Amino acid sequence: MSSVAIISQHKRSSRHYWPLLALAIVTPSDALAQGYSTDLELVRPVFSHQGLPGIDTPVMAAQPTMRIGLLTQYERDPLILYQYGNEIGAVVKHRSAMHLGVSYDFTPNVSTRLIIPAALHSGSDIPELEADGLGLEDIQLGARFQVIRIGPWATGVRADFIAPTGTKESFHGEQGLRTGAGLLNMIEFGPFSAMLDANIMTRSKVELEEDFTLGTEVAINAGVRYWMLPDRLAVWLSEINKGGFPNLWKGGAENSVELLGGLEYRPINYMTLHAGAGRALADGYGGTAQRILFGARFVPIPPPRPDYVVEMEEEIATAPPPDVAIEQLLSVEKKWKDGELARVEEEEIVIRDPIEFEFDTANILNDSKPTLRFVARLMNQNGRIGHVVVTGHASDEGTFAYNYDLSIRRARAIWEEVIRAGVHPARLSYRGMGEVDPRRKGADESQLAKNRRANFDIVHRYSPLDVLPEYPEDILLPWSGTAAKVKKPEDIQLRQQTEEAQRDSEGLSAEPSAPTAPVPAESDSAPAPRPTDDDDNDDAPEDPEDPVEAP
Repeated sequence: MSSVAIISQHKRSSRHYWPLLALAIVTPSDALAQGYSTDLELVRPVFSHQGLPGIDTPVMAAQPTMRIGLLTQYERDPLILYQYGNEIGAVVKHRSAMHLGVSYDFTPNVSTRLIIPAALHSGSDIPELEADGLGLEDIQLGARFQVIRIGPWATGVRADFIAPTGTKESFHGEQGLRTGAGLLNMIEFGPFSAMLDANIMTRSKVELEEDFTLGTEVAINAGVRYWMLPDRLAVWLSEINKGGFPNLWKGGAENSVELLGGLEYRPINYMTLHAGAGRALADGYGGTAQRILFGARFVPIPPPRPDYVVEMEEEIATAPPPDVAIEQLLSVEKKWKDGELARVEEEEIVIRDPIEFEFDTANILNDSKPTLRFVARLMNQNGRIGHVVVTGHASDEGTFAYNYDLSIRRARAIWEEVIRAGVHPARLSYRGMGEVDPRRKGADESQLAKNRRANFDIVHRYSPLDVLPEYPEDILLPWSGTAAKVKKPEDIQLRQQTEEAQRDSEGLSAEPSAPTAPVPAESDSAPAPRPTDDDDNDDAPEDPEDPVEAP
């Protein structure tokens, strides 16, 4: 009689961890059966809104949305055979897995998914346990429910059912139905988001003779993402693990941990691509010596609504356009409207007049405070502006260290003033760039003044599919702890669409009325050129009404 054990291990080691061996049996060496009915997959796709490979989220799209997803993975050494603590060889040397799935968000609080996996095993070193070949794996059906959303934080629950559809005795699937439930959490701060997916998966208990039990497992998966280019390119890092009872988190084959990292890219608004790699950090079946994955998630664009289709009844004769020189067209500037102190241009909030400070201090002059209150109103009337970074710049007078410190202090002063004007702190941050990013070169005061400035960069926007966060109106000011109130952001675009739909339903044929908001959501025309040295600044208009006051 000889004792044989199977263990998945990310590194080949000669340590004798006999109590931690996996899938062990005691049987004559010439009578070993081919593989076991065991599911090796550690990283399971979810194809959820804003999800990462292997990590689910409690966030759904704002409107009914279907996603189609594909995840392919290459896994090296997910299952190794040991005998008396010595490595015999790889039972599954190479594993190429493919998951095809579809998810559907019914409401901002309810979503379902279906995932069909298959895998190809090759390169087995153990003829008695060889299970090379292509096989269908266990099909997964799941659902998600968002329970609470407060500001940037959301929590929800998940439920999963994994049917025993995989090829048996080949490490593709299991004998019985598995059920799971879990808790989902996600928090977003501007371009940064963090996710936690904790779940438990129950299965029929299988007792093996060498200190290993294939049974219920617990997983606590976590991930972070940072958008380097807003809503276009992000980096992500995740930790995927599972631990089986009764040896939960005691090491060995029943406990797998793997670290992954990669890129997320959105070439268009309705497609998300993932690329990543990783390896196991601890012994455990399913953990790999190397994992490489590529995934795609696509949202089919729905056809236009019939009531939005307009048929041309007759061709309107128009005169040919007059000959106008290109230089004349380029010289046309967009004018500021009366009372307009700021507006959205592409990925920036542009202010009409620069923010001015007392000399060599971070004290904002009273003449500039109406502009900052106008910026606050603009942000609160455009709820899909998710996060704005205030960037302070200084001229090159003085040392680098002093100018850097001054730019930070002035950016912070602007940040505080906009929060006092009613913007929730989660939608705003600040930084300083010192003198390293000048707008003009030269030593004249007119040129130096152009370099002493503050920019309002929009680093995150919510797409039409996203549900806007619910920000609490009662806050404590971050720098003092003083109680204050902020204004709930509005979604002007959604409100205008709703009003148009109501007018259409009532049979109104008149032209749509102008938006009631005093500040436009976003300019459709070309951005205005930055002011030049010869521009004359008009006197600031009357101070707009401050929407919120701190008590």
